[in-house]
Amino acid sequence: GQVTFTITVTNNANGANTAATGVDISDVLPTGLTLVSATPSGNGTFASGVWSLVDPLAIGASQMLTLVANVDGNVAGDTTLTNVAQVVAANETDMDSTPGNDDGDQSEDDEANASVTVGAVIDLELEKTVNVATADVGDDVVWTVNVTNTTSANTAATNVQITDTLPTGVSVISATPSG
Repeated sequence: GQVTFTITVTNNANGANTAATGVDISDVLPTGLTLVSATPSGNGTFASGVWSLVDPLAIGASQMLTLVANVDGNVAGDTTLTNVAQVVAANETDMDSTPGNDDGDQSEDDEANASVTVGAVIDLELEKTVNVATADVGDDVVWTVNVTNTTSANTAATNVQITDTLPTGVSVISATPSG
């Protein structure tokens, strides 16, 4: 599946007295997500996990970056992936936070995170074979039923039940589950 993150950077009108220049925002996707696209709202470029604003960010103005990512197929179901963004550089002094010092607690207004929990997905494949193409009355016929949770699944399948209804005139001699 895909997930979309939107990062908004604002030059807060409360206390700012100049446009912000040289602003870089780090947003390196966590392991388990692969970048599909990065679209700035008109100001800047995104490369190697850094969004660099090209134009000054006026007092009270905001810019947005939209990141679209694919969830990697090897991520286990019920895994929470946390994406962290932080202002890592600015030419001017930020009056209430320090660029580039994120310690994971998102305690400053220049850092934020968003999390997505990967849903549990199973992918069951059922196969049924028979040991003979034709049988006479009284012959033993062996049907084999296999169920596989394919490699595209990201979690174990539990409480799986299979119903196998035999044709009229056929009776069960034995049934042996493999596990």
